[in-house]
Amino acid sequence: MNYELRASVHKDSLVNFKGRRYSVPPKYIGKDVLLKQNQNELYIYFNTELIRIHQLSDKNFNYQAEDYKALMAQSIKDDNDLDKIVSENLNALDNFLR
Repeated sequence: MNYELRASVHKDSLVNFKGRRYSVPPKYIGKDVLLKQNQNELYIYFNTELIRIHQLSDKNFNYQAEDYKALMAQSIKDDNDLDKIVSENLNALDNFLR
Protein backbone atom coordinates (compact mmCIF):
# COMPACT_ATOMS: atom_id res chain seq x y z
CA MET A 1 0.00 0.00 0.00
CA ASN A 2 1.41 3.39 -0.99
CA TYR A 3 0.31 6.47 0.92
CA GLU A 4 1.45 10.15 0.97
CA LEU A 5 0.84 12.90 3.51
CA ARG A 6 2.26 16.35 4.31
CA ALA A 7 3.08 16.98 7.97
CA SER A 8 4.77 19.58 10.16
CA VAL A 9 7.72 18.63 12.34
CA HIS A 10 6.86 19.32 15.98
CA LYS A 11 9.25 20.82 18.57
CA ASP A 12 10.02 17.29 19.82
CA SER A 13 11.45 16.54 16.35
CA LEU A 14 8.59 14.12 15.59
CA VAL A 15 5.94 13.89 12.87
CA ASN A 16 2.59 12.16 13.24
CA PHE A 17 1.77 9.29 10.91
CA LYS A 18 -1.27 7.06 11.38
CA GLY A 19 -1.41 7.62 15.13
CA ARG A 20 2.31 7.03 15.71
CA ARG A 21 5.19 9.50 15.95
CA TYR A 22 8.45 9.24 13.99
CA SER A 23 11.62 11.31 14.33
CA VAL A 24 13.59 13.48 11.94
CA PRO A 25 16.74 15.52 12.63
CA PRO A 26 15.96 18.56 14.82
CA LYS A 27 17.01 21.03 12.12
CA TYR A 28 13.63 20.33 10.48
CA ILE A 29 11.56 21.45 13.50
CA GLY A 30 8.82 23.80 12.31
CA LYS A 31 9.20 22.74 8.69
CA ASP A 32 6.77 20.80 6.52
CA VAL A 33 7.85 17.38 5.28
CA LEU A 34 6.37 14.79 2.95
CA LEU A 35 5.62 11.35 4.40
CA LYS A 36 5.44 8.44 2.00
CA GLN A 37 4.51 4.94 3.05
CA ASN A 38 5.84 2.15 0.91
CA GLN A 39 4.74 -1.19 2.31
CA ASN A 40 6.18 -1.38 5.87
CA GLU A 41 8.47 1.64 5.61
CA LEU A 42 7.94 5.35 6.10
CA TYR A 43 10.06 7.63 3.92
CA ILE A 44 10.33 11.24 5.08
CA TYR A 45 11.35 13.96 2.62
CA PHE A 46 12.17 17.64 2.99
CA ASN A 47 11.60 19.16 -0.43
CA THR A 48 13.13 16.44 -2.61
CA GLU A 49 15.74 15.28 -0.07
CA LEU A 50 15.15 11.96 1.71
CA ILE A 51 15.94 12.77 5.35
CA ARG A 52 14.80 9.64 7.21
CA ILE A 53 13.49 6.10 6.71
CA HIS A 54 11.62 4.34 9.52
CA GLN A 55 10.19 0.86 9.76
CA LEU A 56 6.48 1.26 10.55
CA SER A 57 5.91 0.35 14.16
CA ASP A 58 3.23 -0.22 16.77
CA LYS A 59 5.22 1.91 19.22
CA ASN A 60 3.83 5.37 19.98
CA PHE A 61 7.23 7.07 19.78
CA ASN A 62 9.81 6.08 17.17
CA TYR A 63 13.00 8.06 17.65
CA GLN A 64 16.16 7.20 15.82
CA ALA A 65 18.88 7.57 18.46
CA GLU A 66 20.82 10.17 16.47
CA ASP A 67 17.73 12.41 16.16
CA TYR A 68 16.98 12.21 19.87
CA LYS A 69 20.61 12.80 20.83
CA ALA A 70 20.78 15.90 18.60
CA LEU A 71 17.55 17.18 20.14
CA MET A 72 18.78 16.63 23.70
CA ALA A 73 22.20 18.17 22.92
CA GLN A 74 20.45 21.51 22.52
CA SER A 75 19.80 21.59 26.29
CA ILE A 76 22.41 19.24 27.83
CA LYS A 77 25.99 20.38 27.43
CA ASP A 78 27.94 17.59 29.22
CA ASP A 79 28.57 14.78 26.69
CA ASN A 80 28.89 12.13 29.43
CA ASP A 81 25.51 13.05 30.87
CA LEU A 82 24.04 13.34 27.39
CA ASP A 83 24.82 9.76 26.36
CA LYS A 84 23.46 8.38 29.64
CA ILE A 85 20.28 10.49 29.52
CA VAL A 86 19.64 9.66 25.86
CA SER A 87 20.01 5.94 26.51
CA GLU A 88 17.76 5.99 29.59
CA ASN A 89 15.10 8.14 27.93
CA LEU A 90 14.96 6.06 24.74
CA ASN A 91 14.59 2.88 26.82
CA ALA A 92 11.78 4.51 28.80
CA LEU A 93 10.03 5.62 25.60
CA ASP A 94 10.25 2.08 24.19
CA ASN A 95 8.37 0.85 27.24
CA PHE A 96 5.89 3.75 27.35
CA LEU A 97 2.25 2.69 26.90
CA ARG A 98 3.02 -0.86 25.79
